[in-house]
Amino acid sequence: MTTGGVFLAGALVIFPTLRALDLPLEGGIPAAVLGFVSAAFVFGRPAPKIGTFPNHVLLMASWGVPVLAYYSVLPNAAQATPGFTFTAVLIAFRLTDRSEMVAHLGTVIALLLMPIAFGVASTQTTIAALLTTAGLIALASIVTIVFESAEEQGEDLERLIRRDPLTGVGNRRLLAERLAYELARHERSGQRLTLLALDLNGFKDINDQLGHAAGDELLVAVASTLRANVRGQDTIVRQGGDEFCVMLPETSAQDAARIGASLRDALSQITAGHGPLTTGLGMAEYPRDGTDIDTILRHADAHLRADKASDEGATALPRVVTRRS
Repeated sequence: MTTGGVFLAGALVIFPTLRALDLPLEGGIPAAVLGFVSAAFVFGRPAPKIGTFPNHVLLMASWGVPVLAYYSVLPNAAQATPGFTFTAVLIAFRLTDRSEMVAHLGTVIALLLMPIAFGVASTQTTIAALLTTAGLIALASIVTIVFESAEEQGEDLERLIRRDPLTGVGNRRLLAERLAYELARHERSGQRLTLLALDLNGFKDINDQLGHAAGDELLVAVASTLRANVRGQDTIVRQGGDEFCVMLPETSAQDAARIGASLRDALSQITAGHGPLTTGLGMAEYPRDGTDIDTILRHADAHLRADKASDEGATALPRVVTRRS
């Protein structure tokens, strides 16, 4: 609605502007027609997705109106150049890719300077066009800086809402999102997915006897080891406390058992004072153990508890968390 209103307003002010400048009204017909047609096209329609072909066509129409208005009042076109500044702002807010922004702004600037290159612009128009060009370039630079800052803030926000602040792996929110997506994808493809659940043995005693700093150091070492020993498509999550999950897309329980054994062996390389670190391990396979998130998580947790109950190495207490050389 807003974009359609802008096109309509632009078309409506063309003829009053020409009359105020005492210029022939017929010169504004092309710009008025483009403005009315564009307004009729976009009114009531949802905004096209940024970066798509309709989005680019809409932007070209948005700067096409001031371009036609600019040419309709030559050689006294200095009055029309502010329209290009507005166009640049519109483009900046409707694109996020810098290369696309540069392409659109570069085209606008080229059209703005074309009358000067052909020697048909007055001195007043030439000065106004050059000043407007400088303003557009400055605006593009400012927008780039703003986007870079926004991207950095977006990355920080991503870390805050989907990453565990201590270990840097995913949190429960990320697991829920990734698992929901992968379950839908695996349902369509008919492939299997396995979720591994890991729990550190004796972690409470570590915190109680050695302090939370030692416990945090152990959690960071575990997360680092998991990252180094999983595939790129796998997702590592810290569920909370000393519980971790590893989602293995396109992996059967049989293959996941081998991966789990490999992870256990890698984690045992983290020495903990009196001996190697031991872990409990449980797993749940889609669709065998469930077809929804809650059921799969419940099965994985039940298998983990059963594994920990039979684990005889649950009392290893680390003094200092280091890696074996």
